[in-house]
Formats: sequence, C-alpha cells, structure tokens
Amino acid sequence: MKHTKAQLVPSHGPAILEVGTDDPFLADVQAIHNSLARRAYDLFIEDGYSDGHDLDHWLRAESQLLNPVAVELKETNRELIMHADVPGLRERDLTLRVEPRRLYLTGKRQICEQHEQGKTLYSEFHSNEIFRTLDLPVEIDPHSVHAHLNQGVLEVTMAKRTEAGIEPKAA
Repeated sequence: MKHTKAQLVPSHGPAILEVGTDDPFLADVQAIHNSLARRAYDLFIEDGYSDGHDLDHWLRAESQLLNPVAVELKETNRELIMHADVPGLRERDLTLRVEPRRLYLTGKRQICEQHEQGKTLYSEFHSNEIFRTLDLPVEIDPHSVHAHLNQGVLEVTMAKRTEAGIEPKAA
C-alpha cells in the first residue's frame, strides 16, 4: 500500500493524515523517543544505576515529559470507536495519523501567561503536549476515519476494512 502524508478526510475536526515512509512525523516520533530515553537514563543514574527498573524509569519519564491521554476503544460490527480525553486542546491543536493497524494521536498547545510585578514583566511558558500510539485489534480503512472533538473528548470513528465486499464478523 502506498502511503501519503496528504490529509485523508476533510473534516471540521482534527487533521487526519496517513503515515508515509517520507513523513516528517516519523522524525518527530524518533525525537520524542530520544527525549524519553534520555530522561529515563537520567532517572536510572539518579537511582544509583540500579538494574531492573527500566520500565519504571521509562514510565516516569513519560509522565514527566508528556501529558497522559486516557482512551477507550470500542468495537462494533463495522467500526472501531475511540474516545480520548484531551482537555484544554482544541481541534487545531490535534493531529491523528493512521495506518491500517495503528493510530497515532498527537497534540500540542503552547500556553503563555504574562505577569507583571512592579516594573518587571516576565512570561511563563509551558507545553501541553500529548502523544499516544494505539495498536488496533483489527485492520481499518485509513480513508474512512472521522474525528470530532466535543467538550474535551475526542471521538474517532474508524471503519473496519472489508475483504472483497464481505462484511466484518460480529464483535
């Protein structure tokens, strides 16, 4: 299957893109992975080079660098439906990337607060960044993915891929 990085579904929701081999998104994923690995290694050093805590260090690094995204995945006869909690993010802050057996959810919003104290003006910046990969239990049609954001909950509907017109079996 040829992958493109063009927008698949013109929607009023988040951008929905198909992952391609020349997609700059793959470099972004690698950069996130490298940041997590560096932080996990720092935690390993802080714990006195103690072996056997790799997963704990990795999960702590994730919780420090990325905001958690709670998801729920449901399956019907014809589609998969994912709900993700993304409070504080708007549709334009979110991007979905899809493959037949995987969904990537990314989002980033830069928040700037300015405070004035006496004659000094300073700014506080923090990032509200999310990254979630979800391996799908069945193959979907990447061209039939629709997303809608409502009150901080993202709903993604993904049609199951059918083989030669045969309907998917009941879940």
